[in-house]
Amino acid sequence: MQRIDRQTAFAGCAIAAFAAFAAFAARAEVPGPCPARTISVADGQVQIAHHVDRKAAYHTLFACDDLAAGDWRAVAASRATSALDYDPCSNGIVRAPAAAGGASPARRFFRIGSSYAPFKKDDALPRAPVRDDLAVPLSKIDEREGSFDAATGRLVLPKPNKSSQIWFGSLGGQSWNNPVDATDYEWFVLEKHDATDSFNVRIYYNYVDPQGVTNVIQSSLGCETYRDRCYIRLDPRYKGSIRMIQIQAASNSWHYVPSDTAVTLDRIYFTQNRPVVPVVDEGPAVPLDDSIPATDFVRAMNVGWNLGGSLECHGPSWDPDLRIGLDTEVIWSSPYCTEEMIRWPKEHGYSTIRIPVTWYNHVIDTDYAIDPDWMRRVKQVVDWAIDAGYYVILNEHHSVRENMPRPLGYASGYIVRDDPNDIAESRRFLKAVWEQICAAFNDGYDEHLVFETMNEPRNTDETHGHVWQPGLACYYYNQELGYWRTWCDNRACPECLADYAILNDYNQLCLDTIRASGGNNARRFVMIPALCTGRDTIRADAGMTDAQSRLTGEAQSPGLFRMPRDSARDKLLATIHDYALGSSASSLEPAFTDAMKTDLSDGLRALHDHYTAASGIPIVIGEAGAQRKMIPLSVRLEWIRFLGDLARRYGMALVYWDSGGDREATMAEFDREGLRFYEPEFVQAMLGSMGGD
Repeated sequence: MQRIDRQTAFAGCAIAAFAAFAAFAARAEVPGPCPARTISVADGQVQIAHHVDRKAAYHTLFACDDLAAGDWRAVAASRATSALDYDPCSNGIVRAPAAAGGASPARRFFRIGSSYAPFKKDDALPRAPVRDDLAVPLSKIDEREGSFDAATGRLVLPKPNKSSQIWFGSLGGQSWNNPVDATDYEWFVLEKHDATDSFNVRIYYNYVDPQGVTNVIQSSLGCETYRDRCYIRLDPRYKGSIRMIQIQAASNSWHYVPSDTAVTLDRIYFTQNRPVVPVVDEGPAVPLDDSIPATDFVRAMNVGWNLGGSLECHGPSWDPDLRIGLDTEVIWSSPYCTEEMIRWPKEHGYSTIRIPVTWYNHVIDTDYAIDPDWMRRVKQVVDWAIDAGYYVILNEHHSVRENMPRPLGYASGYIVRDDPNDIAESRRFLKAVWEQICAAFNDGYDEHLVFETMNEPRNTDETHGHVWQPGLACYYYNQELGYWRTWCDNRACPECLADYAILNDYNQLCLDTIRASGGNNARRFVMIPALCTGRDTIRADAGMTDAQSRLTGEAQSPGLFRMPRDSARDKLLATIHDYALGSSASSLEPAFTDAMKTDLSDGLRALHDHYTAASGIPIVIGEAGAQRKMIPLSVRLEWIRFLGDLARRYGMALVYWDSGGDREATMAEFDREGLRFYEPEFVQAMLGSMGGD
């Protein structure tokens, strides 16, 4: 591939490019030009704009033939007419149709920066050294059980757990004792012939300890299924001395790959840059009906289910930062989502689907850029749901979780903790994530798409100890004594009280970012959670009455939560989670008692009175669920009918937490592979209690 030396950009070329884009947009009947973006250069990859509609009918790009000479030209074409051959995964290379008898010229593009700031015509592009990719000749690799096919130029690993090793004697005459120096490179890249291939990669680095003894450091990673190019970030501490890289065909535990699958590699190399072409939504634009009152909108949402255990997945508790890209979707035992899987519950009575998505483990650079392939996968699932006729809730889910580092590291998520560094990093992360979500989901989606700022935001610092009861007095009903007793009282905890103000700020930041993206997002419905998305923490008035405060004579909540200020009118929805029968094995309730009914009834009524009746802000119960195996069906039926009746009475939507998987010890009610309900009686009771079928 031809490398283009980086030079300073001229303003006139950008103006011409945008003019050409506007002309193409009008001809293609795609409304309006791309929103302005930060223009930057990343290791010779030059990308000004990338335009793609939701149905993938058009791609629009701007190119230059000879950057060094300043000869800029804009190329805009319809993919449908094959005027421009562009592969979004082609490492930024585009080949336009060749002239008669001539070769297709290769063109590179500006990378769109993740800050999405407006481009100014006098902006100059920085200079930086560019290194050619360092290719690893497949024909010289120590094949071991693999084989090199001279006819195709490919390396084939025919069986699981068979491997090939790259001894760096094949690179410039280097040997085991003289490893390759990859200091100038950021990534080791393997291009697969078949995107469904899977394999493990082990990189062996030299490390000289303080005593001068050379040791070997091993780094192991599984290459993702369904991605044709696997990028492995080199360890910056040791990449100046790489001894060996081993590639091993394997059926990794986090994805479904037949055990006899062979792995075929087209190309292996080191590179400076992993191209990032952000996913943007620019058409076809659909109108958003902003005349619907929020209360009517939530009533129409009615009953829904959560696509739990899929796009929300992240690494296990002992390795929460495990990054396995697209394969993350199945590591919690749910199958890959399909269009039929998404559509089936809608055809059987559900109106809403909540799609929980975790983002922190898909950040792939130093500027909070989300992996475009992951964004496209999320977009695909959302599109299936929209096309099926659902109301769709899209959120930021597990970027706050247990075992968060202290201090918070770059792109490790966010936390509601009263620490200036943690707050600053959390705000940077949340703003960047919502900027990118809003770029991918905007004018192509009408009011049926709802955003939710965060899921169960909280201070997970266990040294604090009040993770799930921040600033609350916690009561239980003593059956023998016949009255409520306190088992915790955190109302005077200064850290808890500070957390309320921090979360209020985070909610405002997320909402402001959504509204600032313009288009349909300026008027989209947005769900707002309190700490832990709790029914008690969302109270904005310490005097709000419920069974506990009425019987004890004391307020249970500090009443410090505040809904954010909104530039749009009547577009905020309050959201809570409610697991009255418990959400974990240690908290499960074997019966749905009268005291629990009173607590639930009074609590939902108080929220309705304060938010819906007084302010026109309806409530969405974004999660509610009960364990199938541990709690008798009769108890769960009594609970879901009671909860559904209350939700319908108070104009609330009820979205059941379906955790996925097929184990009985879960809250899953939908068999996603067999396309059936595990307990049709339970589902019908829930639908019926809400006035459905």
